[in-house]
Amino acid sequence: MLTVVVAAMLVDFRLRIVLALGIALLLAVGRRQGFLGRWPESRGLAFLGGISYSIFLVHFPVLLLVNAAYAQFETASPASVVFGLIFALTASLGIAALFYRWIESPPASQRIAAACGALAGDLLAGLRRSLTLAQRLAGAVFRRA
Repeated sequence: MLTVVVAAMLVDFRLRIVLALGIALLLAVGRRQGFLGRWPESRGLAFLGGISYSIFLVHFPVLLLVNAAYAQFETASPASVVFGLIFALTASLGIAALFYRWIESPPASQRIAAACGALAGDLLAGLRRSLTLAQRLAGAVFRRA
């Protein structure tokens, strides 16, 4: 595998190929050292694994907001870039945790499904009453004519 990646780098350098190789090597070392078998025991990693889909959903909008704020303030210092990245990471994790708790978690999903079911039931009942009223009005209009 390493020779294929090196050959690809010699032909056409792509950062994503280097990144993929780095991740593959990291996973290989982690497996060899036994870290991959123990990682679920780490509370922090287990928490990040639990909210990973929420992170995926919220990180891009957060990055867009941070980028817009960065462009608005027109700062170009390296310290401001680092601050913006740290802020974006912190905001993404915080918003993702809230998103998971209130929307994605199984209890939240059940509450949302129950609320949507109740709303749909109320809408159907209202539609049924409206149709009944429309039929009565139409009957009354046609009887007079």
